[in-house]
Amino acid sequence: MSGSPGKETDQDSSSVLSFLAGERIRAAYHLCQVLSDDLKRTDIKFQAGSLVQLYKVTKVLTEQLNGIINRLG
Repeated sequence: MSGSPGKETDQDSSSVLSFLAGERIRAAYHLCQVLSDDLKRTDIKFQAGSLVQLYKVTKVLTEQLNGIINRLG
């Protein structure tokens, strides 16, 4: 067995990265559902700046997701 990284290491690394990305997507999905419920409530006070930041990042993310979903067909 050689000490230099090979194809197996690259595949293992890719699998780990894919798994971690999948877990982040799962967590983000759950968080978005909870945030949606929070935003419907009238007894929670939100800071405008935080909402603007969230809006901007989710807008960019939505555009990225749309592009990826379209490529996946």
